[in-house]
Amino acid sequence: MTYEEALKNIKSLEKIGSKPGLERISKLLGFIGNPHSKLKCIHVAGTNGKGSVCFMLASILKESGYRTGLYISPSIEDFRERIQIDGNMISKKDFCECFNSIAEYLKKPCFLSDSVTEFELTTAIAFKYFQEKNCDIVVLETGMGGRLDATNVINRSLCSVITSISKDHMEFLGDTELKIAKEKFGIIKRNSKVVIGSKHAKEIYRLLKNRCKELSSKFYIASPEDLKDFCSANLKESIFKYLGTQMKVPLLGDHQRLNIALVISVLEILKDELRVSLHKIKLGLEKVKLPCRIEIVSTSPLVIMDASHNPESVMALYNFLTDNFKDKELIAVFCMLKGKDIEGTFKIIGGLFKKVIVVKSNSFRALDIGSMVKIIKKYNKNVYFSEEFESIKENFSEKEGLVIFGSFTILHDAKKVFGR
Repeated sequence: MTYEEALKNIKSLEKIGSKPGLERISKLLGFIGNPHSKLKCIHVAGTNGKGSVCFMLASILKESGYRTGLYISPSIEDFRERIQIDGNMISKKDFCECFNSIAEYLKKPCFLSDSVTEFELTTAIAFKYFQEKNCDIVVLETGMGGRLDATNVINRSLCSVITSISKDHMEFLGDTELKIAKEKFGIIKRNSKVVIGSKHAKEIYRLLKNRCKELSSKFYIASPEDLKDFCSANLKESIFKYLGTQMKVPLLGDHQRLNIALVISVLEILKDELRVSLHKIKLGLEKVKLPCRIEIVSTSPLVIMDASHNPESVMALYNFLTDNFKDKELIAVFCMLKGKDIEGTFKIIGGLFKKVIVVKSNSFRALDIGSMVKIIKKYNKNVYFSEEFESIKENFSEKEGLVIFGSFTILHDAKKVFGR
């Protein structure tokens, strides 16, 4: 089977959607020799910030001489972005070989009656690839939740990392932050180490303390106050001092301060397991490449792309825009998927824009245009619909700025038009 055929097969599973649980992925990995059991992982869960934390950790570990696997989702320009070693996507040849070695087992009766999902199959491919390529360490991002996420099939980890916790995927994870936190804390393993950010409610820390006590695990709270002179005002990078050394990372927004603090805390508590010098941290952070996280893809005209798709992440985008572009006439280009909080999103950011252009997503999960427009008009009366990004590109001026956000699926299309 060719790469294109393999990818088509995987994408055909997208319509199944999410089916939380570890039974299918456990069976599938069992058929191919349980490659995940041979890997050392840093496991990252949370509502927002997972991608930033994973990319920073992977870059630093790679610069430190470790053969580093990185598993993230979703992808933006190329599906193979989800599976990387040392910053390089899995090749089409390796992707095909891994898929073909797994595909025969998908015909077994247990999977014909209860099909694996797109995410489960991709996770199995990633584990097989990382094991075959002898990765020293894997930075593993959960897809959704934690306890029943396919990546949680691993039975041990060097460290469990919990980024921010807020309301998202509530139909699967629960309708309160405490219920969602309980699902995220499901990645914590017995006798392990846990790092969490410092901006959560007391009830969440109490829940974490009890969980870690049950599992004889230790938890650490990452404090962004350890990062001195933090600044991200030059629109190219965030600059800060750590242990007296000035460091730069090409990620924008004050919210990155907490993500960077998480990364540094992980490296500090794993100093007995990992050899990472201050110089390698500096070098790794400078080389981070992470698309569509408040990414300025063009300054003239101004085009910003951001993967924010819930109120917490949209608040970070709002703060960045008001700090840096309050005198600019901004136009929103937006789409969101079913189950997301559009009302909460535009309650925060709707009044910032001169107008809002709603675009169509190719995802089967996309909310219909009429529903989006109706909600957005409560907070911005100037709402329009556009079929394609080419026409948007042709019809805005230098004095305006485009802010494209809301869904990874539209960022994929936007990158083709604006991202070069």
